[in-house]
Formats: sequence, C-alpha cells, structure tokens
Amino acid sequence: MEKHFTSTVSIARSSVAGNKTTYATVATGVACHIQPLSGELAIAEMGRYAKTHLMFSKTEVKVGDRLTDASGKEYEVVSSEGHSFRGRSHYEANLRAV
Repeated sequence: MEKHFTSTVSIARSSVAGNKTTYATVATGVACHIQPLSGELAIAEMGRYAKTHLMFSKTEVKVGDRLTDASGKEYEVVSSEGHSFRGRSHYEANLRAV
C-alpha cells in the first residue's frame, strides 16, 4: 500500500486554553495518499460547505487534527480508524477541506 502514498502532510494537533484553540505541529513529512470522495461540496457545519477527502497513511491522526499538504492545502480530520489487511496495517481518515 505504501507505494501508493504520493503525498506528504504535516500534522497539527489542537489544544484549548480558556476560549482559545491553538494548533501545534506534532509531525512533518508524513507519507500518505489523499483522494477526493466526491467532486461536489458537502455541507460541513453552520451553513458552510467544504469538499471531503479520504486519506490513507501508516501514521495515526486524531479527530480535530489539521493537516497541511506540500501545496499548502489544509484539511481537518473528521474521523479516523485503523485497519489491518493481510497482516498489513494502515489508517484511514475522512478529511474536510479547511
């Protein structure tokens, strides 16, 4: 599966202090594959629309993490789960363009 990882991302994890949410980078150069789930915009929240994507990686990401790819596109992780297939494990995450 790793031969299909054609992108790299940096992962930023959120922390909350009072009313302020900040993001700190926890990993860079994470190999992955990101593909759009649809060419259409989907409603995200509060009337905001965004494109949705699916990411495959060997590195676990958590809901709420912010990912930035090499071209500067940003994504928010909306779900993530691990999978094992024929003795090989990987993670799949649903992303929303930010």
